[in-house]
Amino acid sequence: MAFLALAMLGAVFLISAVMFGSVTAAVATFGIGVLFAWFWYGQPLRRLRHGSSPKGSRGTSSPYTPECAAGAFSEDEMRRPPPR
Repeated sequence: MAFLALAMLGAVFLISAVMFGSVTAAVATFGIGVLFAWFWYGQPLRRLRHGSSPKGSRGTSSPYTPECAAGAFSEDEMRRPPPR
C-alpha cells in the first residue's frame, strides 16, 4: 500500500508541478500525503487501539456466516434482513 500511495503522490506532484509550479505542487502533494497517511494508516490503527469497529459493521450478526454456508438456515431466513 505504501508503494501505491507513493505512486499516486508522484502523479499528483507531476501534474501539479506542470500546472501550478513546483512550490505549489510540493505543498499540495504534502497535504495529500498527510491525508493518505491518515486514512490508510492512522484511522485503522486508532480503531485497533480503541477497539471500535467501522460504521455499518455488525460483528458476528452478518448474514454471511459459516452457518449460512453450511445450510443451517432456510431460504426464507437468509432473505430476511438481520435484526437491528
